Amino acid sequence: MNENSALAGNSIILKNNLWKKITYAPLIDLTP
Repeated sequence: MNENSALAGNSIILKNNLWKKITYAPLIDLTP
């Protein structure tokens, strides 16, 4: 169960990072 929970946590972190990149990428591109 520890391995499964670790994999689930990693997938959640990856999804959050991807969501942040998609959300903040336009803001970063627009900043001078």
